[in-house]
Amino acid sequence: MNKKVNFYQIKEHMIDNIKILDLIHKYGLKTTYDSTNRHKMVCPFHKEETASMMIHIDTNSYFCWGCSFGGNIIDFIMAYEKKTFSQVILDYAQNNNISDNNYLINKSIENSNKKTFDLEKYIKNSTLEMNVMLREFLKKNPHRQESVDKCFDIIDEHIKKDNVTEKDMDHLMDVILSEIK
Repeated sequence: MNKKVNFYQIKEHMIDNIKILDLIHKYGLKTTYDSTNRHKMVCPFHKEETASMMIHIDTNSYFCWGCSFGGNIIDFIMAYEKKTFSQVILDYAQNNNISDNNYLINKSIENSNKKTFDLEKYIKNSTLEMNVMLREFLKKNPHRQESVDKCFDIIDEHIKKDNVTEKDMDHLMDVILSEIK
């Protein structure tokens, strides 16, 4: 690129050019296929023995059912390398000769829309809340495993969508609650 760009452009460039599976393998982490031909792995962000992290090749994202942690490649890099969003963006920009002007990138980050962060936090918190609720429900109703599995599938499909809103998450919660009544 070797031109001045804003951090949104760098973020999109990363998401478009770094494949989640390649990134995971770059870190030396192993993935397998589950019975539905989806990639899965032992989550590197919490202690576990069985694979609970699903890798979604089609959306270039991941989600762990054990700790409810998920996101895109940037989220993965941030968590795995213990870096901030701006550090990940700046490192990528510098390593790929995208911009010599860190001021432009830093200014874009400072001016980024707080609502985006708040929505992402809301989505993660809602997903965690649903995960905890379903696990508690299953403990009390072990005979309803099929309903809970269906709910997890609904959540999994929903979080892979682009442009998820608070209203979407609220609707998803209603769907899950009606499913386990």
